[in-house]
Amino acid sequence: MNWLLNRKLEKLQEKRRVTAANYARIFRKALKAGKSQGELEEIESEGSFEDQLADEEIQAHLTYSLMRRARRLSVSTPARDDEKYWRSSQLKENIRYLNADGILLVTEAVRLEEQKRRDERIAHLDVTGRVVVLVTGLVGALIGLVSIFKK
Repeated sequence: MNWLLNRKLEKLQEKRRVTAANYARIFRKALKAGKSQGELEEIESEGSFEDQLADEEIQAHLTYSLMRRARRLSVSTPARDDEKYWRSSQLKENIRYLNADGILLVTEAVRLEEQKRRDERIAHLDVTGRVVVLVTGLVGALIGLVSIFKK
């Protein structure tokens, strides 16, 4: 899945790692400072919220990228109200993301369509290559005949 390794996804994942590291550091400092259990739970809850927010940003990016590729290739995608392939955002209203099954389904459809188009291009190039070889041979033969008759 090389398409997943684009710049924005890397930035989102890095942002998630940095945020998790920051909250872990804040939690350790609070623990050392002897903060109450309630304050520790609040820090942990904030960290969990930030992690979930980052996860949803990643899911939104993956869904957008994959659906864009599917539309460009005219590949059918699951209906947005199909709970088998979509999940609702827990943090934002009216936002839906492809779940693991949806990502798998659309990715396979996109790969099949891309492979089909690649095979068609290769077949076209094969035919074109044969025509070029034939024309080159005929031109060479004509040049040879012209040179013989000129003498």
